[in-house]
Amino acid sequence: MKKNILFTIIGFILGLSVAVGAAYLYNAKDIEYTPSDKSWNVNNMQDAIDDIKENYVPKSNYLELINQIANVNFSYTGNYQTYKVYNDGLYKIELWGAAGGKGWYSSESNSAHGGYGAYTSGTIHLDVGDLLFITVGGAGIAKNYKDGILRIDGGYNGGGQGNVTRNFCYKQTSSGGCATDIRFKNNTLNSRIMVAAGGGGVHQSNCSTDDQSITNGGAGGTLTGIAGDYSHRIGYSVITPTGGTQTSGGQSVNEWTATSYDNSYPGQFGLGASGNPAGSYGGGGGGYWGGAAGKWKPGGGGSSYISGYTGCVAIESETNSNPKSGCINGTTNNECSIHYSNKTFSDTVMIAGNTTMTDPKGSSTKGNTGNGYARITLVSLD
Repeated sequence: MKKNILFTIIGFILGLSVAVGAAYLYNAKDIEYTPSDKSWNVNNMQDAIDDIKENYVPKSNYLELINQIANVNFSYTGNYQTYKVYNDGLYKIELWGAAGGKGWYSSESNSAHGGYGAYTSGTIHLDVGDLLFITVGGAGIAKNYKDGILRIDGGYNGGGQGNVTRNFCYKQTSSGGCATDIRFKNNTLNSRIMVAAGGGGVHQSNCSTDDQSITNGGAGGTLTGIAGDYSHRIGYSVITPTGGTQTSGGQSVNEWTATSYDNSYPGQFGLGASGNPAGSYGGGGGGYWGGAAGKWKPGGGGSSYISGYTGCVAIESETNSNPKSGCINGTTNNECSIHYSNKTFSDTVMIAGNTTMTDPKGSSTKGNTGNGYARITLVSLD
């Protein structure tokens, strides 16, 4: 008979340290679990601890069981991290995308800000032996330059490069924020089953009293990334680079007075766009599809993706990143969202970075404002 256990994490950790004892934990590396009845048959935390102590015999790594029961958090490291599944069950996965780099002129009130990162979550069934690759995105980087040209690298996992050049006045730009994603079984863009988008980088100038612009990066979006904001002292009417969608990168513009898209620096699959080194550009935000960059413009935000979320469009296969045949941006067919691995999420949530969300520390905030973050929580065992 199978029964699910809902674990209270803090109670488990405190209870475990008391019930098992320091000496037992010291030798934990030599112990593996084998339930006597081949199922969890307990109703509360103390019973779970007693069951581990009484019914599980030494064979392998007992600490791995503890690791699967507790929340496992992943902060930014600049490299991928892995999560191996040792117990069949339901797991909740939460992701926060990274923000684009900040601007700064003389005060917070007259400075641009990078687009904030998006949030995604869902519950998924994982099996013993499944391997997840977690790529936590880095926040964009801001630079100012008073003479010459400076290239600004994007962070880890797809933020577009920014570029700043001074021709006759002060300028500042930043690279795009990077996506945070979960990849199933292999560390490739095609294997992503959930993506939380990053925000676009800024472009800011202070050329004279009548020639000041503040262009905030576009936020990481849900099905579509958010275009950047634009504000100019003398009121030029312009368009800004757009965010990624479910089937393509954002569209770019090439001049600060532009009134149409020329798509010189579009976002790509998994990558925010980088601008031309010969001009000032805010980098596009990383995402499922990345945001665009545009000359004298901020970057657009990336799009997010969840396998099983209606409106998403999965790719064809492990070797083909084209959208599923017959599936278009704006689809209402849920089958279009299902990843080729057939790993799907339920209880899904997507929140754009320009909307109120709960940050990794549990505070209510408008978008994720720093590096990305990921959390995996065991909900129940089979």
